[in-house]
Amino acid sequence: MKSTAEKIIIGLGVWLIILPFTGFPRSWKTALMVISGLVIVYLGTRLWRTSRVRTVQSGEEVRTQTFTEIA
Repeated sequence: MKSTAEKIIIGLGVWLIILPFTGFPRSWKTALMVISGLVIVYLGTRLWRTSRVRTVQSGEEVRTQTFTEIA
């Protein structure tokens, strides 16, 4: 699933780069961009959730690094 979703996201990114240079009418371009964007957001959140679940299931702690500068 993960590699397929990543490939789809890359393909949609390329599609969004090429889309303005195609001969579609403006209304079609707008609709296609919105649909492509929604698919990217959906796949991105799905990938984020699956990676988050894997991190929690593996028992790894999600840690952030905090730096303090002493003058």
